[in-house]
Amino acid sequence: MGGLAPHSWAEIEAYSRGAGLDLEPWEARQLRAMSAAYVAGRIEGRKKNGVAPTFSGGEAARKRELAQAIRAQMRLAQAPA
Repeated sequence: MGGLAPHSWAEIEAYSRGAGLDLEPWEARQLRAMSAAYVAGRIEGRKKNGVAPTFSGGEAARKRELAQAIRAQMRLAQAPA
């Protein structure tokens, strides 16, 4: 309500509880990361005379970074305890 900001950990926890989900820690981290990326993209897209984030040259790099982060989280989730 106070402006554009990533979802807080409290909001993610409340969503999880309200939806009857028992999110794994890595799932909650991914939701937070996706929310932060969305907000960053919206802010970038507001720049006057700027290029929308989906058309900027850095988009491919951001996709690679996100894919690497997701793969790393998946490896952690699958690692023996």
